[in-house]
Amino acid sequence: MAGIAQNSGTPSNPGVAPPQTRQDRRTDKNSLKKQIPISYYHEMKDSRLRQPIEDDYSHALGVATFKSDRLLAIMISMTASHSPMLMRPLFTTVILVGLFPLLITWHLQASDLYVSPNGDDTGTGAIHSPLETIQEGVNRALAGDTIFLRAGSYHETVNFMGKYGTSGAPISVTSYNGEAVILDGRIAIGSSWTQHSGKIYKADVDEEIWQLWVDEEPMTLARWPNSQEWTDEFWNQSTSWAWTDVDNSAHNGWIEDAALTSVDTSLTGCVMVMNSDRWRSRASVVDSHIPGTDTFTYSPMLPNYSHFTTKAYFLTGLPVLDSSREWFYQAGTKTLFLWADDGLDPTGRRIMGKNQSYFMDGGRDASHLTFDGLTFVGTTVRFRDCPHISLVNCDFLYPVYSKRTLGSYTDAIYTDLENCDHLKVINCTFQYSDGRPLVAVRSDYPVVENNLFFQTDYACLAGGSNSYTCLLYTSPSPRDRG
Repeated sequence: MAGIAQNSGTPSNPGVAPPQTRQDRRTDKNSLKKQIPISYYHEMKDSRLRQPIEDDYSHALGVATFKSDRLLAIMISMTASHSPMLMRPLFTTVILVGLFPLLITWHLQASDLYVSPNGDDTGTGAIHSPLETIQEGVNRALAGDTIFLRAGSYHETVNFMGKYGTSGAPISVTSYNGEAVILDGRIAIGSSWTQHSGKIYKADVDEEIWQLWVDEEPMTLARWPNSQEWTDEFWNQSTSWAWTDVDNSAHNGWIEDAALTSVDTSLTGCVMVMNSDRWRSRASVVDSHIPGTDTFTYSPMLPNYSHFTTKAYFLTGLPVLDSSREWFYQAGTKTLFLWADDGLDPTGRRIMGKNQSYFMDGGRDASHLTFDGLTFVGTTVRFRDCPHISLVNCDFLYPVYSKRTLGSYTDAIYTDLENCDHLKVINCTFQYSDGRPLVAVRSDYPVVENNLFFQTDYACLAGGSNSYTCLLYTSPSPRDRG
């Protein structure tokens, strides 16, 4: 079992540390390449993939199905490839050993299903008649089938419950010939914008969002002290967090900090994150603050409150939206606020908001599923109590983000692979995560190998449990052992 955890990186313009590719990791796990924008993944990575679909002559084999309760049947098939010039005959020899009647049914084997953003769910699922949604492909898939995804962006929630492959015939979802496939947990925000105050603009957005991008660059949830997300500075707690005064060690429920006197607006309603419990952070809500004073109160009180001499904390909320590249979503009024990087009206720019926790969900009712060569942006997966789940060559960009903008003070929803025996996570990346990027507790016989964890779980928020970059242990757990 091997993995790499990195929580800092040299920022590139406009300051966000670059994501790493699987090829980067094969070459040098500790080197950070130049930034690769999300839009890169929308393009084909190899010019040979730009050939027309018509140049791919796929062929489905004929298969014999035998029904008999007392029969040994051996089928030997010989087939020639499908050619644009000549359709060679298909020869099948069936050797039967038995004494009872036999029903033979011929059908086309639907071993490959194709999905394209330009497809149609009423199609056959063949390469020349692809489906439109991954869900339709999953609905049709049987053990041993492969769902090939053509290049493009997909936004849906795919339900895998009740889908079972086998040890020799898993159900696979993969990109076709390495084409760039984006599984996107975001929606485009096309609302009209009006000026709110100064350089802050606002728009009505009916659907709740809890992370924001402008022209594929991540914005920072409004916070105090100011610090831009996913930069080196962001990971320096001494400057990106505030610190309580020395005599605050015994005070659970209120903050005393001289730096608060510079805040000229009420912080009431902001969410506070405090490193209050050893390596863990807890969150609460400011319920009383007078501008210009050095104290505020919060509730609920924090569990496991350790009496450190001083404590680090930061605040998020609309009252502290006061610099460029900051945003906030006010759930009560369904209003999105943004101070763009240029301070201008953001109308016409590509604005995307995270509105999804899981792109793929197997609940507790799936097994023998393989996902290969996929890029997840602003979303992740959940398979719990599902044996033989394999994630191979997958990139998870911004997979997890807290819902503090919605008023939540619990830890963020995470990549959930709990109790998945024979789990495989191989050659994947998990980058830019405000929360635990991977949890796979009590998953017996796992293989977690050659994965990169980069800039993950900066808040270390634990809403009742531990905080960690990646948690993986098999049964019995350390807690079970006492």
